[in-house]
Amino acid sequence: MKKKIAVNCILLSTIFSVIVIPHIASSRSDKQHYSYRYNAIKPLLNKYKRPITMLEFGTNAEHLSFNISKDYDAICAILDPYNAQQLLNVCKVNNHKNIILLSKHVSLDDLKRFGECEHFDVILAWDIFHYFKTEWQKAIDILLTFGDYIIIESPSTDNVDKKRIEQYLKHKQGAIFADSHQSNTIFLFSMNKNVLLRNHWDSPTISKKGMYAINSNFKEKLFIKRGTEVIPFIPGINLLTFKQLEGIYPSNNNIITMLEPLKHTELIGLNIHNLIVQGQQLVPIDCYHKPKEKHVVPHKVEKIIGLFR
Repeated sequence: MKKKIAVNCILLSTIFSVIVIPHIASSRSDKQHYSYRYNAIKPLLNKYKRPITMLEFGTNAEHLSFNISKDYDAICAILDPYNAQQLLNVCKVNNHKNIILLSKHVSLDDLKRFGECEHFDVILAWDIFHYFKTEWQKAIDILLTFGDYIIIESPSTDNVDKKRIEQYLKHKQGAIFADSHQSNTIFLFSMNKNVLLRNHWDSPTISKKGMYAINSNFKEKLFIKRGTEVIPFIPGINLLTFKQLEGIYPSNNNIITMLEPLKHTELIGLNIHNLIVQGQQLVPIDCYHKPKEKHVVPHKVEKIIGLFR
């Protein structure tokens, strides 16, 4: 029996098994590598007894997120600009409910901002070093700010910087998680991120330490605002982050469809940064009910809808 745990994932990885995947490499060696990666991270995922937020970032047409989203009932965000169209086709063919696709060719500044306003329990980074070329060291440093457990796979032997990269990963206290039959080594970093540096993508950096704190372990994840208000952490990513990173799944039409019912609510304070996208669901945050001002809500929602037309 497959274990069912709600999970939030942004993936950089692989696909195999029952999912229909166009244009996927199907050699025996590739399948072994996919299985090797998945089997390596399963023991970590199995420790969670609560919803997991996971990020997968990479430049590979196959991603583990699709299998993780099904095996762990996960919400998974994939950042892969080079294979965005193929991945979008996979999502459409299989009608994935809890996958998030981001298509932007991110700069280091984008990556830094992404990590400042979001929190992930697990980050998977495969095949990323050619993406950042000579700036791979800066990219590693930024990735290590993204969440609690960061898993980075070293490059294959054809990368001239392979030895330097592996030495740097060890220098940053990466523990060898697994060794691949293809000479790639997987490193695990336990970072235990406990604060957000921005409230959302467009907000200024928070100067007061602990203004937005996170208490996270394998059993629960809590969001602590201003040191006093303690609420459950909502899995997913901010809709503004989705927009800034050129999200393509769920589609703009799906986003609009999910926004329309909010016109009939009494939620005051509704903005694009007050919505969390969980694949095929939007969850309002930091809003409050005020029936006497409910006439304002349709205008607010229509303004958000306009960003996705």
